[in-house]
Amino acid sequence: KDYVKSFIRSMLVGKFIKYISNSEINNIYKRVNVGTYLSKSEQKYFETIFFKPKYSIIIYNGIDKKEENPIINKDIDFLIVGRIEKSKNSYFVAQFLSKYFHDKDVLFIGGKNKYHYFYVNKFLALIEKNKKINFTGIMSYSEVQNTMRKSKILINLSLIEVSPLVDLEALSNGMKVLTTSSSFSHLKENECVQITDPTDESMIKEKLNFLIQATCDNSTKHVNLWEDNLYDYIKTIKSTLDSNI
Repeated sequence: KDYVKSFIRSMLVGKFIKYISNSEINNIYKRVNVGTYLSKSEQKYFETIFFKPKYSIIIYNGIDKKEENPIINKDIDFLIVGRIEKSKNSYFVAQFLSKYFHDKDVLFIGGKNKYHYFYVNKFLALIEKNKKINFTGIMSYSEVQNTMRKSKILINLSLIEVSPLVDLEALSNGMKVLTTSSSFSHLKENECVQITDPTDESMIKEKLNFLIQATCDNSTKHVNLWEDNLYDYIKTIKSTLDSNI
């Protein structure tokens, strides 16, 4: 499957894109001295399935800066950020919100995945029927941040994630977050964050209603800056390098 995808991409961009085989990946593993992970759950998963490096470091994702004064007048109820594609669960989210929260103002931000032509068009046809759901397409980073400041709840129901930065950016901009359990996020549930199975409608509905009613006084307290998270990382890397000299 990966070989075919590499071939198709090469044809589309007009240049050769090398396919990396499993044997080449295994050879790379043998040369790895330190493994770096974004959470303890990612470390456990990787080292169980693949291999365990001599040294392991965990560095949680962070953000560049925290929003000092998030906009109070938030007129967007639900914000969804990411490409319109199957792995992001875009159609399911639009369908779910149309069914259970049809009175809420919803905004989707993100590009259309050109490899998912029929899926994208199915999504567009669905939101065309609901005047409360809007889709802007691609936005610049600063535009996304400004939109987050005007939004109440980020909905991230991706079927596959690593450790989503978008959740942290939303929290840093004064939003509540409903995020997927199909990720290696280090976030814990509280009055600002809820975690759900991205395919379970009853659970999603329950968690979303909880966030709508919850009082989230300071969402930024659940997020660290990169400079805070990188301090221990750099210290550990330096210590590891020194021990191997």
